[in-house]
Amino acid sequence: MNLASTDVSAHTVPPRVERYVTRALASLREDHRVLSEFANAHGRHGYHVSLKLAELRPGIDSARARLAAFRAQAVKHGVDASAIVCSLGGEPDFTSFKVPSIALDHSLSGS
Repeated sequence: MNLASTDVSAHTVPPRVERYVTRALASLREDHRVLSEFANAHGRHGYHVSLKLAELRPGIDSARARLAAFRAQAVKHGVDASAIVCSLGGEPDFTSFKVPSIALDHSLSGS
């Protein structure tokens, strides 16, 4: 992804970059939806949710890596990445899924 090929303001990006971010957000939203449905059926906390989260984790990490790459490029080009992500519906919050600390190697806060 390269923002340099097009002149961008603080709240706009080229269509291909917007599609890149939109796909990453859509992937996160789908994983959040799946996890929400699973948690509603099996309880929001505990072992079963941690197993489902472990199954979804590679996709979540991949989408977050794509968003991190976008944010890094946005900073270089003076683009407000947060405003772009927000305008596209924002990033879903996975922190409501409480799982045993031993089930995860790091938190779901997006860090």
